[in-house]
Amino acid sequence: MTTDTSLTSALASSNTISASASNTASTAAATALTSTAAGQSAQTTQVGQQELSSNFSQFLKLLTTQMQNQDPMNPMDSSQFTQQLVEYSQVEQQLNTNTKLDNLTTLSMNSTLSLALGYVGKDITYTSADMNFDGATPVSISYNLPTTATTSIANIIDSTGNTIDTFPVSGTSGTNNISWNGKQSDGTTAPSGTYSLQIVATDATGAAETVTTAVTGLVHGVENQNGVPNLLVGSRAVPLGNVINANSPPAGTTAGA
Repeated sequence: MTTDTSLTSALASSNTISASASNTASTAAATALTSTAAGQSAQTTQVGQQELSSNFSQFLKLLTTQMQNQDPMNPMDSSQFTQQLVEYSQVEQQLNTNTKLDNLTTLSMNSTLSLALGYVGKDITYTSADMNFDGATPVSISYNLPTTATTSIANIIDSTGNTIDTFPVSGTSGTNNISWNGKQSDGTTAPSGTYSLQIVATDATGAAETVTTAVTGLVHGVENQNGVPNLLVGSRAVPLGNVINANSPPAGTTAGA
C-alpha cells in the first residue's frame, strides 16, 4: 500500500528531529554557563518537542487510515506499528532528557556566576605573564625557577611589544616575589594599561630556564567569554581556573581603580 511508504517517511522525519535535538542539547551542555547558550538550547528542545508532537499526530492518522483500509485476508503485522510506537516513545524520552539538561545548564551557569561575582573587589593572584598597571599602584609579581639561575633579568613589555623597563631579579630556585613600581627605564611613570612580564634566566650551562609567572591585580567585574565567566582585572580577562588565591585589598582601594 502507498500508506506504508508515507508511514515510513513520517517515522524517518521524526528520527531526524530526534538526532538534531539531541546533538544540539549535548553541545549546549558541554559549553554552558552562559544565559545565551542556555536559552538557545532550551529553544531548540522546545522546537523539537513541537515537531515531534506534530509528526506523531500525522503518524497516528496514517496508522488509523492504514488499519481501516487493510486487506482482511492479509492484515497488518501488529509488531511493525508496535515497534514504531516504541521508537516514538524513545524520541520523546530523549527530548525530555534534553529539557532536564537545559535546566542543569542554567543552574550550573548561575552557580558559577555567583562564584565569580564573589571575587569582585578582591586582589587575586593568577597565573599569567600579563598584568594591569593602574598608573600608580605597584604590581606584585611572582615567578618560579626550576633550578638556581646564574643570570636572571625581568623585562616589562608594553602592548606594542616595546621593552620599557629591564632590571635584575633573584635567580634563586623556587618561588620569588618582586614588585614593579610602574617606572620606565627613563625614570618616567608608564601610563595605565596592560603590560607583559618576561623573566629571562639561564642556568650554569648557559641554557635558558623555563619560568612560570603569576601576577596580582584587583578584580572590578565579571565578563562572559564563550559562555565562561572571566574576572576583569583592568582590561585583562582572567579565567577562574587561573586564580591561585584571593585577598581583600588594602583599605582605601576600590574595584574601579
